[in-house]
Amino acid sequence: MPPAPAYFATPEYNASYGLAQINAADAYALGLSGKGVLVAVVDSGIDLTHPEFAGRLSPLSRNFGFDLPDPNDIFDRDTTSHGTHVAGTIAAAKDGRGMHGVAYDAEILALRAITPSGGDTAAAIRYASERGAKVLNGSYGPVYPALTLPDGSPNPDYSLVPIQPYRIDGTSAEVSAIRQAGASDMVMVFAAGNEREDQPVIARNPTGAAFYPAIRPENAGKNLYVFLDGNGDQVSSSNLNYSDLQPYTIAVVAVDRDRKIASFSNYCGIAAAWCLAAPGVGILSTVTPANGSSPTEPYNLSSGTSMAAPHVAGAAALVREAFPFMTAPQVVQSILTTATDLGSPEIYGWGLLDLGKAVRGPGQFVQTFDVDTKGYSATFGNDITGAGGLIKQGEGRLELSGRNTYAGGTSVIGGTLALSGSVASTVSVGQQGTLRGTGSIEAGLFSAGTVMPGNSPGTLFVKGPVSFSGTNRFVLDIDGAGTSNGAGNYSRLVAQTASGHVTVDGRIAPKLRGIAGDASNSFTPLPGNAFRVLVAEGGLSGSFNGLDQPADGLPADARFDALYGVAGLSLVVTPGSYASLAGLNGNGSSVARALDSVRPAAGTRPDAARQEVFDALYTTASGTLPGALSSLSGQSYADARMAMMNAQRTVSAALDQRLTAGGPSRYDQLTGLGAASYASLGGAAVEQRRVQPARDGAVWGRALYGFGRTGGDANGTGSSFGLAGAMIGAETAAFRAGTIGAVLGYTRSNGDPKADAADRVALDNYSLATYGRADFGALTLRGSIGANYGKTDVRRTILLGNTQRVAQGEADSYGFFGNAVAGYRLASVAGLDLSPEAGISVLHSRQDGLTETQAGAFALNLRSQNQTSARSLAGARLSTPVAGDTKLRIDLKAYWSHEFADNVAVMQASLLGAGIVTRSPGAARDGAVIGASLSGFVTPQIEVAGSYDGDLRLGATTHRFSFQAMTRW
Repeated sequence: MPPAPAYFATPEYNASYGLAQINAADAYALGLSGKGVLVAVVDSGIDLTHPEFAGRLSPLSRNFGFDLPDPNDIFDRDTTSHGTHVAGTIAAAKDGRGMHGVAYDAEILALRAITPSGGDTAAAIRYASERGAKVLNGSYGPVYPALTLPDGSPNPDYSLVPIQPYRIDGTSAEVSAIRQAGASDMVMVFAAGNEREDQPVIARNPTGAAFYPAIRPENAGKNLYVFLDGNGDQVSSSNLNYSDLQPYTIAVVAVDRDRKIASFSNYCGIAAAWCLAAPGVGILSTVTPANGSSPTEPYNLSSGTSMAAPHVAGAAALVREAFPFMTAPQVVQSILTTATDLGSPEIYGWGLLDLGKAVRGPGQFVQTFDVDTKGYSATFGNDITGAGGLIKQGEGRLELSGRNTYAGGTSVIGGTLALSGSVASTVSVGQQGTLRGTGSIEAGLFSAGTVMPGNSPGTLFVKGPVSFSGTNRFVLDIDGAGTSNGAGNYSRLVAQTASGHVTVDGRIAPKLRGIAGDASNSFTPLPGNAFRVLVAEGGLSGSFNGLDQPADGLPADARFDALYGVAGLSLVVTPGSYASLAGLNGNGSSVARALDSVRPAAGTRPDAARQEVFDALYTTASGTLPGALSSLSGQSYADARMAMMNAQRTVSAALDQRLTAGGPSRYDQLTGLGAASYASLGGAAVEQRRVQPARDGAVWGRALYGFGRTGGDANGTGSSFGLAGAMIGAETAAFRAGTIGAVLGYTRSNGDPKADAADRVALDNYSLATYGRADFGALTLRGSIGANYGKTDVRRTILLGNTQRVAQGEADSYGFFGNAVAGYRLASVAGLDLSPEAGISVLHSRQDGLTETQAGAFALNLRSQNQTSARSLAGARLSTPVAGDTKLRIDLKAYWSHEFADNVAVMQASLLGAGIVTRSPGAARDGAVIGASLSGFVTPQIEVAGSYDGDLRLGATTHRFSFQAMTRW
C-alpha cells in the first residue's frame, strides 16, 4: 500500500511549487507515477544527455524542424531550453536530484518542431498519434508583435492585433492532424498563449491550437478570428467548424504562486468549456547545461503558459495510468471537472488543476459519461455532480465511492458497478451488468442483470422503488449471521422509506464459498437458520422464479428456501427432503412425503395456503421437526377410531356380563336348580321345573366406566382414553329355557393422544341392541347384536416453530356390533361351576369424511373410513357362591382372543391437496380377555352386580368397570 501524501513532500517535490499547488502528492499516494504512458512533447527538442530523462526517452523521438535534415536529431538547441524545460515539468525523474516532473515515470516522445526556421507541427502531431502516444503537449503558438524588443527597447513595428489571424493552409493541416490524433484517442494539451501584455484584445481568448475548437459557424461573425490565404487575403470562415476538436483538447492558462492569473497569460475566454489554469510563473525544471543555474545544476526557472501546459499534460498521463480504459474525452472531462474554482470562468475556465482529484475520476458529468472499463478495475472517488449520467459498459469493475448527485441516471450495461458511496438518481442494470456495493441509491433501482449487495458481505441501501425483471439474478454473499460488512456477515438489500416498494422476479442465488473480499468462506449455516436478505419498507410483491443453490457450504441434504413477507424476504436453510429426515415415525414420514410432493420450488413465492404451512415449517428447529411433522398427520383421528371401536366393544362386553352374571342361568338360581342337579334329574323333571318360573320379566340399568392406553410404535405415538356411560335394558323369559332383551346405551369417551399433549378427543356413542340366551341342558348359547351411532369431536394443536393452530374436526359414524358365545357347563365340584366357552365378536364402523376448521392451511381433509374388528374367543368361566351364600356369587372368566381384521385404524387424508395415510399404533393380534363379577340379591326382586373386564395385549390395554342394578317381576 502506498504511503500517505505527506511522504511524497520531499525537497525534490517542493523544489517547484507547482506540484504542491496541483495536489500531486495525493495522486502519488494512490501509487500513480505515469508509468507506462507515452507523452508526446511537440517543442524545441530535448537535452538527450540530461540525467532526469535517462531510460525514459522514447527511441521513436523525431525531428520535424525545418533547420535540420536529420530526423533523428532531436537535441534542444533553443537558447531558452524551452523543450527541455517543458519535458522536465512533465516527466523529470524522481531521483533525489533537482526537481521531478508531474508524471516522473512516464516515457517522453520528443518531437522537435519548434525552431527558428519553423517546423511541421502537423506532421509531428500525426506522427505521435501513429506511434501510440496517449498525451500530447503543445506549448507553442502563433507569434504576434511585442511591445518591446528583446533588449527592452520599444518595438518600432508594434501594432495592436484586433482579431486572431489564421493561415487557412497551415491551420487546416494542423487541424487535420489533431483530428487524426483525436481519432487515435490522444489527449491534447495546448498552452493558451502569453499575449495579454502585448496584445490584450486577442488575449481575451487562447490563441493557436488551444483556440481551434472555438472556430465554428456560430462564432464566425464575432470578430474573434479571420482566415487568410497564402497571399494574405481574407477567405470566408463561415463554414469552418473545428468544434469536434473540443472533446480531446485542453487549453491551459497560467497562474502564479498565489493562484492569480499571470500578467502575461491569455484568458480562457470563449474556450472556458475546455480550459483550466495551472502553475506557470517561476517554474523550476530541467534545462540544457548552458542554461542551468550552474554547470552542474541543469535546472532553471521559467514562466509562461508553456510552463503551465506541461503540468496538465503530466496530470493527463497520471489520469490515463489510473484509468487505462478511459477515452481521451473522458480523461479531459476528469481533469476539467475536478479543477478548483478560482473565480470567473472567462479567466480561469474550470479553475485550477487538481491532480489529486483528477486521478479519482470525473467531478461532473457534463453530459452522459459512457465508459467501457475493458476488464479493468477502478474507482471514481469524487462527489460527482452535473446534469449528465453514467453508462458503465464492458468487463471489469467500476466503483463509485463519493456522494454523487449527478442528475442523469446510472446504467450498468456490462461488467460490475460497485457502489460504496451514494447516487442521487435512478440506477438501471442491464442483462450483462452487475451492481454491487454497500452504498446508497437515493432513487429507484431497476435490474435485468445481477444485483449483489456488498463488496463482500454487506448491505446496499435504496431509497426508492426496486424492480427486478425476469432475467435478474439477486446474488447474496452469506458468511455469517451478522448484518454488518465483511467476514461473519451476510449481504442485504434494504429498500428504505415508504417509497421503497420492491417487485421481484428472476432468480435468487445465495453464495457460501468463493466470496470475494473480506470473508471467511467457512460459514456453514444450519437448518432453521434464517437470513433477512431483502428489506422492503414500502412492501414486497412479485416472486423470484427460482433459487440457485450454492455449490458448497450447506450441510448434507440441505437447501435454501425463501420466506416472503409483507415487507421483505428471508432465506432459510431447510432439509433437502423432509422424507429423508432421521427420527420420523410412519405418520411423520407420510406427512413428509406429502409435503415434499407439494413443496414450492426453492425461491419461489408459494400460494397463500402453502406459504402458511411452509413458512412455519422452514423456521422450525431441526431437532423438533420429526415431532412437528408427526403432529400434522392427524393421528388423533386414527386414535379416535380405535377409541370408538372400544366404546362399541364396551357395550358388547357389558351385555355379555349381563347374560353371565351369577354363574348358571338365572332361572336355575331362582328355582333352586343348580348345575349339580342336572346329573340326577331326568329331562322330564327339568322341563317340569322350567315351566314354573317365579318371575319372567326384568328391567335393569348398568353404569359403565373404563380406561385404556396404547403404546407407540413405528407408526405413531401412544394415547390414552377414558370412558363413562350407562345402559338401560329390559328382558323377559323366552323359548321356555332362555332370555331375550333389548338395551339402550350411551358412552362418552375422552381421548388424550400422546401425539400432542394438547390434543383432545371426545366421542359420543349411542347404541341400541338386542340380546338373548338359551340353555339346552349343559349347553349355553348367548349373544347380542346391535347398531350404534357415534359422533367424533377432535381438537388438535399444531405447533411448528412459532406458529400455533388449533384444528377442529367433527364427524358422524355408524356401525353395528354382535357377538355369539357357546359354553358347556361341567358338573359342579365343591360349589364351583366351570364352563369352557368359545365365541366370536364382530364390530364394524364407518365414519363420514370431514374437513377441519380453525386451522387455515393446516386443516386436513379426511375421507370416510371403515373399520372392522373380528375377534375369536376361547377360554372358560368359573362361578361360585361366596361362602356358601347362594345369594352372592363370584364369576371369573379368562379367554384367549385373536384379532382377524383391523388391529390398527388407517385414516386417509390430504394436506394441501397431497394424500397422507395416518395409522394408529398397532396392537398385537393375540391377547387375553379377563373378567370378574360379583352379583347378588338384595331382595328376591332386586339384584345388583359389579364387574370388571380387561382386554390385555401387547401395544394396547383396556380396563372396564360396571355396576348393574336389576329388578324382576
